[in-house]
Amino acid sequence: MNRHVQPTTPKIISTPEEIAAGYNPAHEALLHQGAAVWNSWRELNPSEWPMLMGADLRGLNLSGCDLHFASCQHANLEGADLSESWLSSAHFEQANLSNVRMYEAFAEWGCFTAAVMVKCFAMEANFTKANLQQVNAREGHFANTVFEGAILPAANFESAYLSSTNFTKAWLESANFTSATLGQTHFVDCDLSYAEGLDSCTHSSHSYIDFRTLQQCRRHLPTEFLKGIGLSDLVVDYIPSLFDGAIN
Repeated sequence: MNRHVQPTTPKIISTPEEIAAGYNPAHEALLHQGAAVWNSWRELNPSEWPMLMGADLRGLNLSGCDLHFASCQHANLEGADLSESWLSSAHFEQANLSNVRMYEAFAEWGCFTAAVMVKCFAMEANFTKANLQQVNAREGHFANTVFEGAILPAANFESAYLSSTNFTKAWLESANFTSATLGQTHFVDCDLSYAEGLDSCTHSSHSYIDFRTLQQCRRHLPTEFLKGIGLSDLVVDYIPSLFDGAIN
């Protein structure tokens, strides 16, 4: 199955009327019947997009479900299992994904703007080019997770586990990494200039950073962070001479 789909535009839904208009109780009832029934219905109705805005899906086993292009804004999925689910271009803006299990979920181009993902377990999930602006992923588990090219301004990764997480080409302006755990984390071709909390990260092992990242981060890269990811004192001291600005 080809899981690569075209991106969609984030949709911030703010009024009860908008939420009600995007909710179909028949769709929620089908989803409650499990992945086999749900996926069969989607195969038979490829042009019908799931309308699950504001749905109460707490604790449901949705592992393996085909939710691509689904509208789940403001839905409550706390404690649900979305492992190995297909979430490409799905809309989860302002949804509650706290304590959700998303192991190996495929969420390329997904829209998670302002979603709550506190203590989410998303190990080996794929958020390539997804929009996670202002997402609250505090204490989330994202080991081996891919955020390549993802939109992450003001994302909150406070105390998150980010071992082997891939942030290549991600937009990380004002992203919060306070007390996050790093190790073999990929910060390749991304601008960390205005990321927050880098000096407080725990480093379980060295991480990856390249010249393009250093070039974009002429300012605001803490020495503690650079040494924690594995750069020697000599290299850290030499970096400011390569660029116009100094590293603080």
